[in-house]
Amino acid sequence: MTETRLEAQRAPWAELWQRAQRERSLLALFDAGQRKQFALRSARFYAIGIFLGYGLLIAISGARDRRETIHALLQGALTSLSWAVAGLVALGAARSLTEPAANDALAALARQRGRDTRGLLRARTLSVGASIARWVAAPGLLLAAIGALRGARLAWALAVAPAIAAYAIVVGLLAALLALLAARLAPNRPRWMLAALLALPWLVSQAQPSFPTLPKLLSELLSGLLAAGAGLT
Repeated sequence: MTETRLEAQRAPWAELWQRAQRERSLLALFDAGQRKQFALRSARFYAIGIFLGYGLLIAISGARDRRETIHALLQGALTSLSWAVAGLVALGAARSLTEPAANDALAALARQRGRDTRGLLRARTLSVGASIARWVAAPGLLLAAIGALRGARLAWALAVAPAIAAYAIVVGLLAALLALLAARLAPNRPRWMLAALLALPWLVSQAQPSFPTLPKLLSELLSGLLAAGAGLT
């Protein structure tokens, strides 16, 4: 009797764990496929270039207020990373986030594993967001480590690390969701739609400076997160 009750209690958790494992394997499948795409390879190239450039600036910084200088350079690097990586990967993924084509080998393999179209789109979207977050966060965290070695103190680097990770996750999710929205609104021209979704609010803000735009909101988010992290030291 007791064993039966324990099995009944474990069943929902076991089912949840199996679903999580299946979702993880599907994400890994799409992530492996995405690494072969030109957009992600280009994004990695730009991310490495931004890291090397800002890393050199941090390494040679000799200002009296070195921590403030390194903090400003880190913020500039993350801004550049977010737009270079998120822009390239989202534009490259917009086409794949439309309804999976009949000749899509990865989608066909996922269907053989019992996944439906909705599950495929969800997994692709999460894979895009994870790739963007990874290539924004990794160079940012390495730059924070370089900053700590150059005099910004280890406590500062440890304090801003969660802010960098949180910002990268937000950028990844927003870019992936915008690419998915563009694919839904204009399945035949998703990249043009994505460009319009980004450009139109910016054009409005030129006439109405108070109008919120994604670059402005992300800049404020980044400044707030880094300031909050640095304020803990």
